[in-house]
Amino acid sequence: MISCAKKNNTEAAASKTVSNADYDKAWKYIDKGDDKNGFYYLDKAKDAYIKAGDSFSAGKCFVNMAIIQERVSDNMGSIETSISALKFLNEKVPQQRSFVSSNYNNMGVASNNLKNFTDAEKYYHRAYQLTEDRMERIMIMNNLANCYHNQKKYQKATVIFANIKDSLNVKDDIYYKIASNLAKTLWYENPKYNPAPSYIEAKKYYAKTDDDWGLDASYAYLSEYYLKSDKDSALFYSRKMYDISKKLKSPADRLEALQTMIRLEDNQQSKKYFDEYHLLSDSLQESNNSYKNQFAAIRFESNKNRMERLKLEKDLAQKKYKIIRQQIFIYSASGSLILFPVLGIFWYRRRKNKLELQAQNKVKEERLLLSKKVHDVVANGLYQVMSKIEYSDTFSKNEILDKLEMMYQKSRNISYDSTMVSEKKYKERISELCTSFQNDIRKIFVVGNENEFWNLIPDVSKEELFLILQEFLVNTTKHSQATRVVVMFTVTHDELKLKYSDNGIGISQDTVHHNGLQSINQRVHQIKGTLQLFPNEGKGFIAEVSLPQS
Repeated sequence: MISCAKKNNTEAAASKTVSNADYDKAWKYIDKGDDKNGFYYLDKAKDAYIKAGDSFSAGKCFVNMAIIQERVSDNMGSIETSISALKFLNEKVPQQRSFVSSNYNNMGVASNNLKNFTDAEKYYHRAYQLTEDRMERIMIMNNLANCYHNQKKYQKATVIFANIKDSLNVKDDIYYKIASNLAKTLWYENPKYNPAPSYIEAKKYYAKTDDDWGLDASYAYLSEYYLKSDKDSALFYSRKMYDISKKLKSPADRLEALQTMIRLEDNQQSKKYFDEYHLLSDSLQESNNSYKNQFAAIRFESNKNRMERLKLEKDLAQKKYKIIRQQIFIYSASGSLILFPVLGIFWYRRRKNKLELQAQNKVKEERLLLSKKVHDVVANGLYQVMSKIEYSDTFSKNEILDKLEMMYQKSRNISYDSTMVSEKKYKERISELCTSFQNDIRKIFVVGNENEFWNLIPDVSKEELFLILQEFLVNTTKHSQATRVVVMFTVTHDELKLKYSDNGIGISQDTVHHNGLQSINQRVHQIKGTLQLFPNEGKGFIAEVSLPQS
């Protein structure tokens, strides 16, 4: 389907802010199609804007960096950067709404690419609400209709495409894109429908206006349509698409054309195209991975430079304290009373000790927080994947790669200041968590996991309770030899309870202070709850977490 990736032409609408040479240089590279250097200088410009206190311009940099990442298939990285952009933009300021809308639209496109359609729909609706520009709204609704099409919700997609088409004039550049999308959706919904007239009409318009990208899309549509009914026409249009995609330097479209040509050409020619397809596919994959790695390296260097600046500021502060100490000494020595220098030195030492203690405590807190994140995201996540691989015969290579890719993205988030919180409801997350630990040997039964239960829990406590359950499951899988696990969520008049039990070997009184259980106890204490353990060595394990109702 033809998507309308919203180019950030909101540049002209933005008011002039702090002058930044790196920002101007970034756009010179982007206009030339050099996304790598464009991303690099946007990242540099962003740091300068943050230092100058210009949050709006920093937000603009993040938005454009995210759009570049989506363009090279770094979809997870793009969403991550878009989330960072939201921290710097204020949708309540009229001049900034267009950028916030563009940011949400980009999150929708990236989520749609990842087949996360629920998030994509949500982001498209938010983007639509934040812009009043007619063409921008049309592009966003086109993307939403494409999202419905990808989910095979053809009737919903048809309604949107038809409404957009009715609002346009044939002289509008986007008219034929919408008409082609509508025709394709109608054909998918009803195979007897003939979309070819709409495709050919669009092709004629694109040829007349020298729109090579439009021609490329029309050839793709016509080739797909004729694939089953007229192989000669399908081969003709796939060759046309192949030629124009080479002219446009679009490897993705060239691969699409090669797929059809491999199917329809004679054996010798088909083999030639097959070899070309694999070489091009490997090259494209390598190029996309190179982009992802370079973007990650740029962000890493940016964070590293920020830490070095903080260290420099700390050194400067220490030098200032030395100067203050020297001044106190000089002023005190020149005084007639010995009390003044004594008081000055006493004050300085107390102040220095207090600052050093605060700094040490801050470092300890950061280390504990990082250790906790690594344990939750990496250690327990890896154990889930290992358990799934060990006990599931149907766990495919692609599923393994998807899970590891998701863990990789989450572990990258640990190195950034921002954290991505799952958009899924906790009811769904709990179900998925328990399912991942279940296998042919171990059955897990969940009772009371309903939205009503989670709605009664404060937001700050929900994630901790999820991680507590995850810790129980990991400990049980590692040690208990249980074949039956029961997880129960209950609500009383003044308490919310999570009860966990299994029929494993249980634990001894000495094992109560095991690291895993200590971690659970700390989490329960953090959310002002109580934990009861019932050591029952050889006869199973029972634990109960109670939280007061807010």
